[in-house]
Amino acid sequence: MKLPHVSKALKELEGAEFVRCLTPGRRKGRIYSLTREGESVSSHVWLRARIGYYGLLKLEVGAVLDEAGIPHTRNIPLRGERFEVWPDFVIPSSTAPKVIVEAKSFASISPETMERIRGSALTVADLKGKIKCVKAVLVVGGISRKDLPEISGLTSPEHFDAMFFEGSWGTSPGT
Repeated sequence: MKLPHVSKALKELEGAEFVRCLTPGRRKGRIYSLTREGESVSSHVWLRARIGYYGLLKLEVGAVLDEAGIPHTRNIPLRGERFEVWPDFVIPSSTAPKVIVEAKSFASISPETMERIRGSALTVADLKGKIKCVKAVLVVGGISRKDLPEISGLTSPEHFDAMFFEGSWGTSPGT
């Protein structure tokens, strides 16, 4: 990068409070450091690059369940009529329906995105036909609900009971 571009980028990062100048009195050769927020963002970007959107989403969902004190297991096989399902998370219950959580992450919107979500919905419907005491939750990462308006038809008793989009933890189901 040319020096003016570097200076501009550093000013933008400083304005967003991702970096701070350690030598503000200098005109040239300034030294910058990451702030806590900058460290958090850079580790998030590093993690996403290292383990991918899907891996990071699973870590985030697991952290949310852990923080809420919700007991869960991962990748337990469940058998439907036609499919064997390995949900990302299973929340067991002796008194209420068992909850399965599927995490799907997408880098962009494409016809394949919707097909993957529909495929998961059909698999869940098959599983619910075989195991009556199951509730299913879909967690979608990388895209927002507004990117997939047609997804709302998949929130029904025979498909997903609730959907959450990355960044909307704690909001009402289906948002």
